[in-house]
Amino acid sequence: MISPHSHPSLHCRFFGAGPAVLFLHGIGTGWRLWKPQIPAFSPFFRMILPDLRGHGLSPPLPRDFTYDMMADDLAILLDEANIKKAHVVGLSMGAIVAQCFTLRYPERVDRLVLADGYCDMPDRFTAFCMHSSTPLCYLLPWSLIQWLAIHIHRGDDREARLTKEVLKDSLTIDKKTFLRLKKKFPPDLSPLLHRIHVPTMILGGEGLEVEKRGSLMLHRRIIHSRLAFFHHAFDPLNTMAQDSFDSLVLDFLQGRPMKRYPGVQFKLRQETGRDT
Repeated sequence: MISPHSHPSLHCRFFGAGPAVLFLHGIGTGWRLWKPQIPAFSPFFRMILPDLRGHGLSPPLPRDFTYDMMADDLAILLDEANIKKAHVVGLSMGAIVAQCFTLRYPERVDRLVLADGYCDMPDRFTAFCMHSSTPLCYLLPWSLIQWLAIHIHRGDDREARLTKEVLKDSLTIDKKTFLRLKKKFPPDLSPLLHRIHVPTMILGGEGLEVEKRGSLMLHRRIIHSRLAFFHHAFDPLNTMAQDSFDSLVLDFLQGRPMKRYPGVQFKLRQETGRDT
């Protein structure tokens, strides 16, 4: 039994009506990351947009926090909203929390979407880069780190402008919390992912090789999953490729057949190094 006293309520916004969908944001942002999705999803679903622990107006991270603790927060949130089961859409760090939630509460997940996600470091070089960048983040001013997070999305097209605008609006974390999250690497979930049996859609961006490898790892380990790559896009896909992201996820959550989406390519299992 989870103790509500050790899991204070998350700040959360609700939009729309219909089947429930939990939208889980990435590191450093908050519920506002999903504002571009509200017009498309709220006519069909009850959108549940929490600030994960340590973000936005939700409680701060405890000293001994874990990603399983974040998953337990979501179970309590659903209990408070009288929701027994929901679809779950997780992006980046939110995809890690979504995996933890699905593994701990499989009976509460209907369909699962993992965007810009991973289950472990895809190779030693990536792990080295992630570890070695942490000391640098201690030295850099927080304003510069935020600027870099926004302006890595170069260009002046609609998607780049939207991404910068949404990130500016949704960056809600402080430097201390960011460093704690960056220093505490997520658990290696890869040995457990065979236990996920709900219909799963994995979305990756081809704009970053590390993201592509992370998506392939997830697809190879989650049996009932499909994999789609977005050309010339990367984290966050919900703004970098908003129209295709919205259309594909809506079709998947509503159980409709997949179709052609601009800039998206589905991968067959034999193309990803695993038998069908």
